[in-house]
Amino acid sequence: MKRYLILSLVLVLAFAGNASALTNISSCTTINSPGYYVLTADIINNGSSICINITSSNVIIDGDGHRVDGTDSTNTYGIYVYDPTTTITNITLKNFIVSDWYYGVYFKNVQNGNIFNNTISSNGWRGIALSSSSNITIANNTFSQNGAGISLSSSSNNIIVKNTFNSNENGISLSSSSSNTIGNNTLTSNTGTGIGLWLSGSNRIVNNTLLSNGNYGFLIQYSNNNVVADNVIKAHQYGIYLGASTTYSSRNNVIVNNTIVSNNYGIYLYLAQSNTIYNNYFKNSRNAYIYGSNQWNTTKTPGKNIVGGPYLGGNYWAKPDGTGFSETCNDTDHDGICDSSLVLDANNIDYLPLTIDIKPPSVVILSPQNATYLISTITINVSATDPSGVDTVIAEVDGTTNVTLSLSGGYYVGTTPALTDGQHYLRIYANDTFGNVNASEVVYFNISIPRLANSPWPRFMH
Repeated sequence: MKRYLILSLVLVLAFAGNASALTNISSCTTINSPGYYVLTADIINNGSSICINITSSNVIIDGDGHRVDGTDSTNTYGIYVYDPTTTITNITLKNFIVSDWYYGVYFKNVQNGNIFNNTISSNGWRGIALSSSSNITIANNTFSQNGAGISLSSSSNNIIVKNTFNSNENGISLSSSSSNTIGNNTLTSNTGTGIGLWLSGSNRIVNNTLLSNGNYGFLIQYSNNNVVADNVIKAHQYGIYLGASTTYSSRNNVIVNNTIVSNNYGIYLYLAQSNTIYNNYFKNSRNAYIYGSNQWNTTKTPGKNIVGGPYLGGNYWAKPDGTGFSETCNDTDHDGICDSSLVLDANNIDYLPLTIDIKPPSVVILSPQNATYLISTITINVSATDPSGVDTVIAEVDGTTNVTLSLSGGYYVGTTPALTDGQHYLRIYANDTFGNVNASEVVYFNISIPRLANSPWPRFMH
């Protein structure tokens, strides 16, 4: 995305240095030459079929917070970027309020551009549509009450980031589009689908939040080789629907690191084959419906998993009533992997389902012992072990002073503060990576520093 923002800055500086390139507009118009254009007034209830028609490359157009508003007529365009004779390049569109068109913003056969900081609402078919366009960044826009917020058709290598979608029919829709990135968007209360893919492959969809989007959080149809990762998908009929047919496949998609909760179906796979689904957190009325053969775990590998355990493997399977497989399975070696596989059906087995370790670390105090010491500062030496990993070891001295111990040579070590003569005690607290805490037994010990009578100096023999 950085290269697109740099491009915009270069164009801004170039046009700002040339007074003739800065042009004010106040009504619907055609822009057929490069330059920096600024809308200076609202356009309200305009009945044109195309309001702002851009047919030139190297254009920056700034709405300056003004509205481009139509009359809800079909086949109308608020802002239309297209030249039937050539590919248009380097278009930046920002700071508009676009409403009541069939298409709010339409880019056709455009390469390299930015669409950002716009409010797109109440457009009957599409808020922003890209057709046969590439290397466009769509960022920091707000979409509401559109047929679809953003639609891509036959478009590749575009970036859709940090947009907000609320109360549209659909949030983001891709058709026959590949190698796009969709990330860090928030999609809530869209009535049909949050994010939909149709005949689209090799897209990366990461770090989005999808809440209460009608039937589908994700609807992926006839689409291969996509990555769906690190998303929160909550409160849909289908959290993820992955569908195919006997003639079109949905294969080799990777669904990983997602939190999929409070949906009727967490994931629904219909004729979808050879997809890899692992390290997801499922907690739904029905976690999975499957018609097809897929892979539900990766190789057991050291690394923090989605529930904080020390290994990557399969998925975490919970239920709203607390009786999910991962919530009730045995884990005798406390490695955060269930001892047995979860058989979804004969062709779909999670061989390494995740669980949460509830056993605290093992703690053995090596020093101090129940003894008398002739010095005031005592070495603390503790063995603390846990299959999930030890996070913190703290020594509590006399119930008032805490000493955080450091790992050295396989042991946790530190020193007490200077102690006075008499009895003292020490207890160890150890946390594992799941937050389980173990408190050791109390060790009592004495401090008795030898001294001459009426003198602070040691006694010497003569």
